[in-house]
Amino acid sequence: MIFQQLSNLDVAIRNLPVGQLARSCFDTLKRFIVRFSDPAVAQSVGLFRISLPFSHPLPANLAIFPLYDRQLPELARILYRKYPDLCAIDVGANIGDTAALIRSGADISVLCVEGNPVILPFLTRNLEVVGRTEVAATFLGELDGMNAFEIRDTPGSASIHANPDGSEQVKISTMESVLKKHPNFANAKLLKIDTDGFDHRVLHSSAEFLKTARPVVMFELDPRLLELQSDALDRGIELLKELGYSRLMFYDNAGNFLASIQANQSDVTADFLSYHTADLTRSYWDILAFHSDDEDVHDDFRKSERLRCVEKRSERLARWNR
Repeated sequence: MIFQQLSNLDVAIRNLPVGQLARSCFDTLKRFIVRFSDPAVAQSVGLFRISLPFSHPLPANLAIFPLYDRQLPELARILYRKYPDLCAIDVGANIGDTAALIRSGADISVLCVEGNPVILPFLTRNLEVVGRTEVAATFLGELDGMNAFEIRDTPGSASIHANPDGSEQVKISTMESVLKKHPNFANAKLLKIDTDGFDHRVLHSSAEFLKTARPVVMFELDPRLLELQSDALDRGIELLKELGYSRLMFYDNAGNFLASIQANQSDVTADFLSYHTADLTRSYWDILAFHSDDEDVHDDFRKSERLRCVEKRSERLARWNR
């Protein structure tokens, strides 16, 4: 009970204009507590109440960034209107918060792909609450099999890094092999990827799936993490253009909608990437990519996003002006 109260206090502090010092003091206290215990606490996500480790940053992120990952319920709703047999794939599913958001927007099935053994028990438990989900317990990449990587855990996330001496091995699967085991998702029209620097590898692993199913794709472009993987910033976007994706919507790491552009507007894309090349802060883009088949979905969703941003900003200002 005390850890749930502390988690609630964390959220309350983020919503109050109490200053950076108070927040920093609480963060220090939280890190100290987690050294000794990291029990499960509860958090509302969309229509569902899920569990997560006390150390997980999700409650604070939702408080600080009210638009964080909130595109997904509305996007699922609009897609479901066009595709009544809609289903989704969530790569880098973590604790299942994305699946909860998607299923809050539309009553559809979601395949959750997650390879981190530390977080899998929370994911499994939460998906029992969320319902209509399947789990693929693996990391996704360009080759099947055990690979010389090590898992590095951070609060609320994990990333895999090359382990040249081969002392640690991590299971990696291609999208093709995952879909063989979960064939009901072979024509999924929504694909979300959040794999801490491996997003481009996942996209290339999924090239055949992208070519045939043509889902709306949401992926993360983090220059710092891509650099650690020696991966070019534009590799994912170039692949999507080759596969017939015509529209890109850019979001900052707080979930704020920035711009929608034609995928072939290379100069504009280069400007976005140049900004991140020069930016030394820990920021990144979330990018939504729409195939030319779904220009109508893009148009409806962009209208909705413009409205949503205005409404959320008004709500935020109202809270701060109380």
